[in-house]
Amino acid sequence: MEEQQARHEQPVGESGEDRLAALEAERDEAVDRWKRAAADFDNFRKRAQREREEFVTLANERLVDTLAEALRGHGVDPKRIVIELTESGVIQGSDGALVTMQRLRDLGVGLTIDDFGTGYSSLSRLAEFPIESLKIPKPFVDKLVGEDADEAFVDAILRLGDSLGLAAVAEGIEHLAQAERLRQMGCRFGQGYLFGRPAPAEEVERLLYQESQAGPRLSLVPASRTA
Repeated sequence: MEEQQARHEQPVGESGEDRLAALEAERDEAVDRWKRAAADFDNFRKRAQREREEFVTLANERLVDTLAEALRGHGVDPKRIVIELTESGVIQGSDGALVTMQRLRDLGVGLTIDDFGTGYSSLSRLAEFPIESLKIPKPFVDKLVGEDADEAFVDAILRLGDSLGLAAVAEGIEHLAQAERLRQMGCRFGQGYLFGRPAPAEEVERLLYQESQAGPRLSLVPASRTA
């Protein structure tokens, strides 16, 4: 009788076993995504015969081990991977976040802060983190040209990066005038529709192969520095 009553009083919904199975399925799906991404990257590297960086976003520290497994399984050099971290996640993160970032750097991957300058950063903490670059947000890049041009924010990020020994990557470059101004200001790296749009893996593979044959057509780095 007591056993029947206990069973009757169990809440309606998924059981602990169902929830555990769901979590395991999510984990397996994450592993599969990393493996597919690593496999795609490996194919690009082999067919284009050029080293490239793959920018990925890490949303959960549990994926650190998954990333390591995927890289080892497909023979991808960790130095060719750069993980984007949100500014708030880095600056306001706990000591556990710092440990996670250090694990990633020990693995060999690079770390960059995405959309730097749009959050509430503590510059004193910024120097503590094992990052290697800052990404200049598109809204700042958009203001570099035009009647209401404003270079203050871009210039400040470039100067901060120089003082901390960090590279700066300009995001959202859509016009040649923006790329030229960034180059004049000393920004050596950039990304945006001017250089290429998001595309399926097969299309990216084809573009990388074509570029490997013809050489890069656009660069923020002056020719004197690439010689």
